[in-house]
Amino acid sequence: MKKYWTKLRFDIFDHFELDIDDVEKFGSMEKVRDKTNGIGEILSNITRPRDERGYELLPSGPSDIIFQEAADGFCSWFIFQYMRGYKPFVIMISKEIDFENLLK
Repeated sequence: MKKYWTKLRFDIFDHFELDIDDVEKFGSMEKVRDKTNGIGEILSNITRPRDERGYELLPSGPSDIIFQEAADGFCSWFIFQYMRGYKPFVIMISKEIDFENLLK
């Protein structure tokens, strides 16, 4: 019997490039919040400041700041890419698998 071993490596590449459709889908706080399957709206409602009678004092809550920052990020990313010449993000994922066994 002989022992053998080998290594198998997978390299997967992806790029994240924005287009007009992405900005239209995620370019505002409301659109980002709507993509959270209702949880964003719930967070927005329960974090809004209210007076002693329960009336809203502001139209948005602290959680909306996060949604607004995400929307601003999408718009900034688009501007960098199309108006400033920045390249899309490239992601590489590598996975190595070692095999070892005996030949009979």
